[in-house]
Amino acid sequence: MSVPMYARPSPARLTVLRAKLPGFSNNSPNMTSSNRLDMAKEGSPSSLIAKLYKLSCQEWTDLCRAVLALGHARRQLPHLKAAEIQQDPSSRTAPPSGLALPTNTATLIARVTWAIPRAAKMVPWRSDCLVQTKAGQNWLKRQGVPSTIRLGSRKLPGGKMDAHAWLVCEGEVVTGGDISTFVPFR
Repeated sequence: MSVPMYARPSPARLTVLRAKLPGFSNNSPNMTSSNRLDMAKEGSPSSLIAKLYKLSCQEWTDLCRAVLALGHARRQLPHLKAAEIQQDPSSRTAPPSGLALPTNTATLIARVTWAIPRAAKMVPWRSDCLVQTKAGQNWLKRQGVPSTIRLGSRKLPGGKMDAHAWLVCEGEVVTGGDISTFVPFR
């Protein structure tokens, strides 16, 4: 199977990438597919296509699932009351029939942590922290894994406030990034 010419970076573009990005080469063993996708933040659309082309089947599946989860969360949030957003799950929910619980919840959490923020950068609608946390919570809930949305704020220079949402599962932050400067609401 050959890659269409428009999906391949030109030799000149590869030379520029090799010069600018340490460790970049076509055969570099330390260049994972997630690093390739991270590099696509800047660059031509063809470089994004080339990076997406090199993802594994599981990563493709996770990105597609994340896009769908983000779309669902974006449509769902306007209809939720503020109190419903931060509710703790009452119990472990069973996955829908036909789906087995993941044998390793940590692996599922890592997949959600990887896919949601990357997909959020690619969708044409606004996917802020609250949309990402709700999408991650919905994804985990479908797999029978309980999680909690936390809301918090921090004080910025000049007296302004900055609000943030993050998702916590099994004591670990799934979406929301570095939350060390945020104080959770009660």
